[in-house]
Amino acid sequence: MRYPPGHKEETRGRIVQAAADLFRARGYEGVGVQDIMKEAGLTHGGFYGHFKSKKDLFQAVMGLEADFLRRMRARTGTTRKALRDEAKDICTGYLEPDHMEAIGKGCPMASLAVDAARADTKTRKEFARGISDLEREFARGLSSSNEPDSRALAAIALAVGGFILGRASGDKDLQTAIMSASRDEIAKLLDRAKP
Repeated sequence: MRYPPGHKEETRGRIVQAAADLFRARGYEGVGVQDIMKEAGLTHGGFYGHFKSKKDLFQAVMGLEADFLRRMRARTGTTRKALRDEAKDICTGYLEPDHMEAIGKGCPMASLAVDAARADTKTRKEFARGISDLEREFARGLSSSNEPDSRALAAIALAVGGFILGRASGDKDLQTAIMSASRDEIAKLLDRAKP
């Protein structure tokens, strides 16, 4: 059977998206190739026409643009202050309990950090590239000659770390306190003069 142009790329994209959703929801070890292909609406046998292994697929998932980065890139401010204010708003939304409930569609930095840490070098490089891209985007609203900007890295660590700890705590009061403290400290960091 002959497929239309772009069919293979479209199918590959469906597999990557299905894997991203499942990995974020269940973790790398909690998902098998059969689960991914079923989620993509495909048969198990077709997987190896696109990827050598689940590890290679995980690498492709780590290469996807995170929603956090996409939101930061979409900022429209024309001054550093406007960009910082938008960044603070994005971080506030990121550190909301509703975002935590949408983990299957949420940020791979928060939901897959532990899996990425245990992955192979290529996968960790993809994860690191995402962090670097996000740091550069935060730095767009900061006035610094330092590269990377320590405030941007700290804001990322507070956002992602606050999300991970809040989610893992299982205690609503503690979760609220962690996320609130993280939001407050991010705002202070982004308003602080250059280091």
